[in-house]
Amino acid sequence: MKSLLKITLCIVLLNVLSCKNEPSITLEYKYSDKENPLKCDGLDTKIYNEALLSFEEDIINFYDKENKNLTRAYSMFFRNASTNRIKFQDVASLHSVNILKTLKNEKGLWKEGHTLNFNHKLFKCLGDNFKDKDLQTTFNALISANSLTPELFGAPLRYKVSSVSRDRYLAAFFALEYYYSYLSQVDPSKIDGTKTHNNSSDEAARLKELKKTQKSVDPHAGHNH
Repeated sequence: MKSLLKITLCIVLLNVLSCKNEPSITLEYKYSDKENPLKCDGLDTKIYNEALLSFEEDIINFYDKENKNLTRAYSMFFRNASTNRIKFQDVASLHSVNILKTLKNEKGLWKEGHTLNFNHKLFKCLGDNFKDKDLQTTFNALISANSLTPELFGAPLRYKVSSVSRDRYLAAFFALEYYYSYLSQVDPSKIDGTKTHNNSSDEAARLKELKKTQKSVDPHAGHNH
């Protein structure tokens, strides 16, 4: 009787513990033939490189499908992210959503909810390898102070976002923080795998109107010199 009780308790405990993780899936790696530039001691970075490449394909398809200009796609994505105007349901591919499920099972990568744990050794590796030393200093200082947020790091990043695509370590952080942290809100059943993103002309028109507005505004207004 005691043995049966112990077995029952073990089964219940295992079920409770397993509920804390995302359902296990077998991810099909689409970019396994691509070089993985992310080198971090003691870490298998294959999933992070897959996440980065899938993110970049998503934003190219959404923001610049015709010309496939990655730098432009980054700039447009970041501009919209900074003003909370991204409809992740429209941008995300099913592959990226499946990548998130795999990322959710990476031990220690997340805090409660959908917040990244910047104490994970991945972020030290990424920060230590940023090409831009000013961004590297800011990033590492914010992490040390436990103060890293999209807004605080986004302030200096917005002046250098055009260079993100050329720095794979910075780009990997960018994808995790500004994209995958938000994909939990996406409903996979509503992703249309056949849809064609065509937002470049709409965004160009919006920027044209914005420039017209800015011309009528004193650029020194609100600044103390």
